[in-house]
Amino acid sequence: MEWQPEPESLRQLIQLFNSTQSPDNAVQQQNNQRLEELRRVPDFINYLLFVLVVMKDESSTVRAVAGLLLKNNVRQDFESIPPHVLEYVKRKSIDAIGDPDTLVRHTLGTVIATIVALGQIRSWPEILPRLMHLLDSPEYPVVEGSWDILRKICDECTHELEEPLDDGTFPLNVMLPRFLSFFSSESPTLREYAISTTTLFVREGSECMQPLMDTFVVELFRRANDDDADVLKAVCKAV
Repeated sequence: MEWQPEPESLRQLIQLFNSTQSPDNAVQQQNNQRLEELRRVPDFINYLLFVLVVMKDESSTVRAVAGLLLKNNVRQDFESIPPHVLEYVKRKSIDAIGDPDTLVRHTLGTVIATIVALGQIRSWPEILPRLMHLLDSPEYPVVEGSWDILRKICDECTHELEEPLDDGTFPLNVMLPRFLSFFSSESPTLREYAISTTTLFVREGSECMQPLMDTFVVELFRRANDDDADVLKAVCKAV
């Protein structure tokens, strides 16, 4: 049976998150004290995850606050999180990648990238293939959410991605050609993600990038007159 929150505890937590927007210093101090107490609750991470990915009727701000607290708790307590709890967080997070709210999606992306960076890619071997597969989704929020996570993982784990996996394959050999294909995406956001992320590996002198440099240059200069300002900035930074 899947974990479920205790209703009264959940209600109090939501109330606390809503009050985090108060400008009153006394209220903020009380909130910080209460949050520190809650961190000692064994299921606190599960509560945060539940608010982030399940409670879609709550405001994006409340859900994002839960997500940022989740990220901070994962970062602070990663080594002591029980394996079954971490697996639960991974599974529920992946299922929510296509959340329609951009702020929630990006907060979720930060949580997932943090788990990958702290645990290393080898400890979550299915994450990269899953994200790459989701880039083919017909639903834009799923594609954008997957891209957001990929770019954050690439930023956090640039050097690790250069290393072979346990089966001897190099993840970048699959990832980089797919990234290049998004240089011509209809979405300016995805074009910018693709250019900026691929440029990371160009700057690092990635061996996996070397066979693709001619394609990179051609595709990059095709975007030299792009009508989106963020895409043009990414092109300029790449040159």
